[in-house]
Parts: sequence; C-alpha cells; structure tokens
Amino acid sequence: MLFTDLPLAVLAVIACVVVPTDLSPASILLRDSRIPLRVRRLLNVESGYNDGIVAPIFVIALALIDDEGPHESTAEAVLHGIQASVVTGGVGAVVGYGGARAIRFVVDRGLADPRGVRLAVVLLVFLSYTGATVLSGSATVSYLIGVGLPGWEIVVFVAAALTVVRILPTRLALLRSDFTRRDRRAVAMLGPRGSASIVFGLLAWNEMADLDDAFFVLYVMALTVLASILFHGIAVGRVGAGYERAGASAKGGS
Repeated sequence: MLFTDLPLAVLAVIACVVVPTDLSPASILLRDSRIPLRVRRLLNVESGYNDGIVAPIFVIALALIDDEGPHESTAEAVLHGIQASVVTGGVGAVVGYGGARAIRFVVDRGLADPRGVRLAVVLLVFLSYTGATVLSGSATVSYLIGVGLPGWEIVVFVAAALTVVRILPTRLALLRSDFTRRDRRAVAMLGPRGSASIVFGLLAWNEMADLDDAFFVLYVMALTVLASILFHGIAVGRVGAGYERAGASAKGGS
C-alpha cells in the first residue's frame, strides 16, 4: 500500500532485506542473564537460520526483476534463480565449513585473539560473496549518482517492519508452544536487523539495473538497520528489566 509504484519482484526483494534477524546490533542480548537462556538460545538459532530460508526467495525475486527488457521468460528467470541459489549455496557451504575449521585450528593453538577471530568471521562473508559472484558471473558496474532523499513512506514502512511485521507473526507462531506469555512477548519484540539485511541490500544494489529501484532498496536497508540499532538497543534493556521485576515479585510472593 505504501509503495504502489514498485513492481512485485522489487517488493519481494525489499521484504527479504528487512525480515531476517541478526543479533549483531544487540549482541548484549546474548549476555543478559536477566533474559531466560531458552529465549536467548531461540533468538540465536533463529538469527542463524532465517537468512538462509529467505535466500532462495531473494535470488528468484532478483531474477524476476526485468532489468534489461523482456528478454527472459518467467520460467527462465526462475530457473536462473534456482541455479544461482545452488551455486551460492555450494560456495557458502565450502567457505563456511572450511573457514570454521581454519578458525577453530588457530583458536585451539592460541594463534589469534578474539578481535582477530571476529574479523575472520566478517571476512568469510566477503569471501563467500566474491566466490559466488565469480562462479555465477553476476558482477555488475557501480555508478556515482545523485538521488533524492527517502520519503515518509519508507519511514512508516521501516517502523512497521521492526514492530507489527515482526511481532504479530511471531506471537501467532508461538501460540501453541510451551513458552510463557512473557517469553513469547520477548521473542516477538527482540528481532534486531543487522548484517543479514546489509548483505541482502548490497546484493540487490549490485544486481538491480534500475538505479531508482536499487537506491530505494538501499535506503530501506540502511534505515532499517539504523532504526533497529536504536529500537532494539532500548528493547533489550526493557525486556531484561521486565524479567527482573517479575523475578523479584515471584521471590517476594514466595
């Protein structure tokens, strides 16, 4: 309703950019002992897997974007997206597994400090992207271009993406689980966006030939991550304080 001028494929790309969660903007969450360990583990597992679930949809949506005219049918575009998903999945598996073994090797022998390990993990992302780009032949040309600032529609959309778009489906998904009401509320509230959104946004920027649409996706990605750093940074503290008050009340009642 907000972006009526955009093609459906571009909207799908935007959705894939803003939906995956990542704990990097709110990594303190994993160390906040006020929040139950079970909740923290669930959020950690979710952030590790949801970008992989979104990736095939993202690749197919990119392939469906008509960036150079009607030269490719829908079936061909979908086939291209599937092929690209297989290639990138294979590269990611090789780089991820090999990189993890290499990092474990140097850590076990005390050859790297924690800062170096964190840097190595970040570099694995770029190595995976570079390898997938070379193998799929999808390198594109960068442009220097002056464009306008994002409008109010993006602000409204980002606010919705970080709240209702996250909270309502998560609460529905957990209805029949054995999580308490407070735990469900915490899982729904704590969905920070970070490196996964950045990677998807930059991939879209590289692949989309229509610069207006590419810049639009870039704006949405940047604003989503920046807003998430602020919103979820505050949310973690509030959720932790809520658990702390509930624990104190329970002890006082007993």
